[in-house]
Amino acid sequence: MKVIKLFIASMLLLSSFQTFAAFLITTPDVVSTPENTDKVIRLTVNKNGFNELAFGDRKFTMSGKDVNKFTISNKDLNSKLTFKATAFEAGSDNTYSVNIKAEFRFVTGPSSVAYTQTTEKTITVTVTKNPDDNGKYVPMFRITTADVSTPENTDKVIMLATNMDDFEYGDFEYKAIFTITGGADVKKFTLAGNRLTFKATAFEARNNATYRVKIKADLGTPASSFDLAFLPPTTEKTLTVTVTKNPDDNGKYVPMFRITTADVSTPENTDKVIMLATNMDDFEYGDFEYKAIFTITGGADVKKFTLAGNRLTFKATAFEARNNATYRVKIKADLGTPASSFDRAFLPPTTEKTLTVTVTKNPDDNGKYVPTFRITTADVSTLENRDKVITLATNKNSDIDSVSFAIVGGADVSKFTLKGNELTFKATDFEARNNANYRVNIKATRTSFLPWAFPTQTAEKTLTVTVTKNPDDDGAFHITTVDVSTPENTDKMITLATNKGGASFTIVGGADDSRFTVKGNELTFKATDFEARSDATYRVNIKATKGNETAEKILAVTVTNVDEAPTGVSITGGGKIGVNRRVTLIANGVDVDSPLVYEWIVPTGITDVTNRDTKRISFTTTEAMEGRTYVLSVLVNGVLATTTVEVNNVDDDVALRITTADVSTPENTDKVITLATNKSSDIDPLIMMTFAIVGGADVSKFTLKGNELTFKATDFEARNNANYRVNIKATLSARSSFYSMFFPPQTAEKTLTVTVTKNPDDDGAFHITTVDVSTPENTDKMIALATNKGGASFTIVGGADDSRFTVKGNELTFKATDFEARSDATYRVNIKATKGNETTKKILAVTVTNVDEAPTGVSISGMVDGVDVDSPLGYDGGKVGVNKRVTLFANGIDVDSPLVYEWIVPTGIITDVTNRDTKRIRFTTTEAMEGRTYVLSVLVNGVLATTTVEVNNVDDDVVPVKELVIITADVFYTPENTDKVITLATNKGGASFTILDDADASKFTLEEGNKLTFKATAFKARSDATYRVNIKATKGNEATKKTLAVTVVAKNLDDYGVLRITTADVSTPENTDKVITLITNKSDTNVFKNMVTQFSIVGGADAKRFTLKKGNKLTFKATAFKAQSNTYHVKIKVFQELFDRDFIAWPTPPLPETAYKTLTVTVTKTNTGDNSDDEEATSKEGGEDFVVEDLTADDNAKVIAQAVRKENKFASKALLSKVGKTLMGRLSYIRHQNQQKSS
Repeated sequence: MKVIKLFIASMLLLSSFQTFAAFLITTPDVVSTPENTDKVIRLTVNKNGFNELAFGDRKFTMSGKDVNKFTISNKDLNSKLTFKATAFEAGSDNTYSVNIKAEFRFVTGPSSVAYTQTTEKTITVTVTKNPDDNGKYVPMFRITTADVSTPENTDKVIMLATNMDDFEYGDFEYKAIFTITGGADVKKFTLAGNRLTFKATAFEARNNATYRVKIKADLGTPASSFDLAFLPPTTEKTLTVTVTKNPDDNGKYVPMFRITTADVSTPENTDKVIMLATNMDDFEYGDFEYKAIFTITGGADVKKFTLAGNRLTFKATAFEARNNATYRVKIKADLGTPASSFDRAFLPPTTEKTLTVTVTKNPDDNGKYVPTFRITTADVSTLENRDKVITLATNKNSDIDSVSFAIVGGADVSKFTLKGNELTFKATDFEARNNANYRVNIKATRTSFLPWAFPTQTAEKTLTVTVTKNPDDDGAFHITTVDVSTPENTDKMITLATNKGGASFTIVGGADDSRFTVKGNELTFKATDFEARSDATYRVNIKATKGNETAEKILAVTVTNVDEAPTGVSITGGGKIGVNRRVTLIANGVDVDSPLVYEWIVPTGITDVTNRDTKRISFTTTEAMEGRTYVLSVLVNGVLATTTVEVNNVDDDVALRITTADVSTPENTDKVITLATNKSSDIDPLIMMTFAIVGGADVSKFTLKGNELTFKATDFEARNNANYRVNIKATLSARSSFYSMFFPPQTAEKTLTVTVTKNPDDDGAFHITTVDVSTPENTDKMIALATNKGGASFTIVGGADDSRFTVKGNELTFKATDFEARSDATYRVNIKATKGNETTKKILAVTVTNVDEAPTGVSISGMVDGVDVDSPLGYDGGKVGVNKRVTLFANGIDVDSPLVYEWIVPTGIITDVTNRDTKRIRFTTTEAMEGRTYVLSVLVNGVLATTTVEVNNVDDDVVPVKELVIITADVFYTPENTDKVITLATNKGGASFTILDDADASKFTLEEGNKLTFKATAFKARSDATYRVNIKATKGNEATKKTLAVTVVAKNLDDYGVLRITTADVSTPENTDKVITLITNKSDTNVFKNMVTQFSIVGGADAKRFTLKKGNKLTFKATAFKAQSNTYHVKIKVFQELFDRDFIAWPTPPLPETAYKTLTVTVTKTNTGDNSDDEEATSKEGGEDFVVEDLTADDNAKVIAQAVRKENKFASKALLSKVGKTLMGRLSYIRHQNQQKSS
């Protein structure tokens, strides 16, 4: 019977709601994705009513010309369409389309289908260009805030952001400034800082529920006149807010289950009972009834609430109980389960909601959340004969609305004056009249910034000033000093006085007399913290004595709160994470003054972080993120903390395996093999990797120490089979038995093979054993010649390049040459060795390696409307009229690398400068640019060139012939320490010139009549690098003056704050490990002491011979002099970012920086006759080398060593600060300290 009733109910619902409803795919038909990024699109339809969810089945299929670029995964309600990542192809159509067919079946039984509906839709994916232009030095400036949606009748606050927020260039800092510049619905939006607010509106307010506003971001201008190297860009973006329908959809079908109870307010010290409800209370389904069950599941203020059934009670509290008068609790609603086993057709849902109770100061407007507009200034009193200034205020003061005040009457209006919001009561005597109360009527008017949306509000209030009798005006002896206040942690000096003067003062007690001292008439209160105790007022009893008269008074000092920066700001979470993992980061911090406010800064590539103003954020790693490291930061009340999330390679997610490959070694030579796996133990200080020898056919030939497996030297002829095998086992495990409960051990085994190779010279014959070598370009190379029998003489007997070699004894010298001297950089010589009657020959080769040289001839030239301008654009600058087409060319030669251009274009040149990474840029001058000078710069392979474009005033385009004018440009640039010669000219010719006295006249000379020379000077000679001179031109009876300016431009990029690795190339004796301390040009300056610096090995011809430990300790593995070419190269990357924002006294911290350098280690021949060595080295067992190779003075080396050790100590303290006192954090800190002690 129940089944029949259920079927009838279903069919009735079917006929009334669904039979005639159009079946549609509701997935958007147009989406976009950055190049090389998968796009996952959820497939949805409009069949989501209650019966459709219970009995419906949805199936999706696809077709179309680009169907091979798409896949469909999951089924029914969880169906997803995935577009496979592809590159952006310039000049082609980067849109991909697929036709989606949806089929909906309404199933009434295992094999019964009531009806089937189908529909189709074409979905298009547009691939967009990576806006950061492949990570080049200066990224394209852009607004990164995404479009949003909001439920109808709900305000939406949108936090605006760019990809260059808080950007730093050199010594200057830039912060994005946002403005509203237009848009179809601009009146619906307001902007305060970076908070864009969309005003609430109804879904039905108009047909189109999408609202648009145009936002402009300007990176700002630093407070400095020197902004040649980087002039801030601007960008614009149209943001869209979509208003969504009330999810209950006017009661149609069965709505989404949700708690409908709204947030409430309550007057202070009053309990608040809140009746909880849902949109499905007392819900009936068939024969079954469901009733919502509520529980408290959390919330910031859970202790302030109790729950009985659906009655939620907020406990009474005072308005001043804390700074934030808003209290939150999290409520869960469960629709319950009927007393029946038949619950397959309908499984009761659950929902959660955070409710907010706001405690109000006064019960205005019947306890409504927003009180009526009113004047909140209270009545006051004042001592007789003293003016009283009263600050007027209302309960709705706002930065965006304006409130004005006016005097509109009152019994004593003549005693008052008003200026702005300051009402002044004029001094009067207590005995002036019988009634000492004076009254005035004040009117307040509040005008909205959107007067058409919010009407003007007014309020009136009668204020009373009571004049009080001066208690000291009785002829007796009194102390007249009044009570005072002082900011926390600040001493307060109070001048003591009496009404008769000339008294002495002593402290004679008081509740807090120990905090006071007195000297003469100066009473000093010792500084204390506002939070030191609950009562912030401190009292002392003072006695004054004058002759026979004495007086006592208790004085009070009130300590006021100062907003202190939060402490302990850090992030829990981060580190190495596998793909398809849910990552949760938690911000930590303590602020004794204010509630914590969080602002997460999430990099491009992490797309599913929605709320960025919460303590905790979560996101999921994807395969597209694999192998990348993401830096995430959070501002906790303005203090920055940073962490990194490194998404492991796929190998890091699979089973443990040994990745070390088989090797070979020459006979009679030991072979050291570094063992490695696909997983690192560095991710956790409580996890370790160990290796063991567990067998193998030739186990006796091997020894193991740590991760270094050594094969013992053996002869090629020792046996027929020259392959030697050993079985190695790797174990990744916890360091303690306790932690092993959370991290079970992982093991892997592998058989490694070492092949012994024949020494070709080991045949008894006479041979030259010297091997081929390499040398950096333009560097002579000395090669020690040797034979397998010793004691030979050597001569050059030919060879393709014998003219480049000389020989003296056993030293063969190759003469330096340039890498680019010819296409084949290998030079050959034929050497003959003679010993007695034996001779042998060998062709030796020297390969010249390229050294990356800086580009030369970097400059800027220009054209206007296709014609060269009279004054070439370059350091000389150029004048250009309005409405002119300006073309600038970057020039330069780099013999090593292709030229890469990075233009830096100032604000104001926005018309058509699009690609800033090309040799040429173009723009058109406009009337808005008239009368301004624009400085443009270009980096050509890292070398800077600068030019100016001076847009003439209209009057400057037509110079009257009758007036003498100096037509020489007024702005010039010159590299530091380089003279600048400027040719002076007038519009009439034949004039004479003189230098007038001014501040910088001594830097200029005038020769040959019109040749003005600026004398060479250093960039850092003074803080202002611009020098000015006043020039007078005279022709007959005419004279004119003009001020010229020459700006000195730095040649060294360090002067602009560019990060560089400054570690020099080194050498080491053969068979000796070399430990190199990596440093940067920012490693030892006060301001960068708390920069986190991370070095890594990223390549190089001999990268396998190097390891990196302890952060900046690069170790070169020992090798023999004759093993191969005796120079070894490794490429190092450094990444530097701020660790502690409080340390920096700037408005904004510096952005992270990256730099690269290839380091060279030269292995030298051991001089057995001399035990001394100019270089310090370490044994294979380790140790540190603090010698800086490019400093020869011992004192300099000691200074650098001390700096490095000091940085290591700082790092250990920084580590403890970051990770806190957790078990893992403490152990990591202890391990770091032990390493520090051992070093």
